[in-house]
Amino acid sequence: DPKILKSYNKKQSLIAHPGTLTHACAEHGILFDYGLMVDFAQQTMGEVADQIDGLLSDPKMKMPAFISTTIPVVGTPYFDSAARQGRILPNVRLSDMDGMKLVEWPTEPLEEVARFFGDLVNLRNRQWALARHTIGQALHWRKHLPYEMTVLSVLMQLNRFRRRRGVGSLAQMRMRAREARPTYLATTDPLRAAYRPIMPMPEMFQRDFEPLVVTDSKGQLTEAFQRAREQPQLARSV
Repeated sequence: DPKILKSYNKKQSLIAHPGTLTHACAEHGILFDYGLMVDFAQQTMGEVADQIDGLLSDPKMKMPAFISTTIPVVGTPYFDSAARQGRILPNVRLSDMDGMKLVEWPTEPLEEVARFFGDLVNLRNRQWALARHTIGQALHWRKHLPYEMTVLSVLMQLNRFRRRRGVGSLAQMRMRAREARPTYLATTDPLRAAYRPIMPMPEMFQRDFEPLVVTDSKGQLTEAFQRAREQPQLARSV
């Protein structure tokens, strides 16, 4: 959305349309990839849904590598502005600012937007449309891309929007299995399994497993966060 991009001053993303870039890359045997960031503080659920459905209806356009929400990154003018204006939700932890959950007040009801975003990142109720798009995309670009890249593109796109099961070491898969179901909302999302030690820990390390809380129950910056900003060497965990 050019209007949203301009509000972030992302001029590099306004130079060419993603469709033009996709075509230029494909002609040289390159898979074009990009991410889609949605901002529910400026966009409605209907506007975002129209964007996604527009992509799914156009086989010439790749689906994004990821869909994320905006993040008020600590240390940026955007974060300071959001904190000053009370746009950051209450009880937000620094670890919540990963783009996979709402951390700012949306223009529409909070719980509804969180459910909508959870459906969106997995393209829930759009899986058949995704399958059609993937096949259409492979057929459209097969004359430009080698067979191996066409197959890779199909597998990557189908894998990105499935519910993550996780493949890795036994310890990694065990940790993922311990993860609670995400709510996609910072105020209700459970703390990640990484904050629960898998072995007894000496007391001196307990602080390393405590998240740094950014805002309090009223949405104001916490004293602990303010101290961490002033003396970052003392902030041992996020």
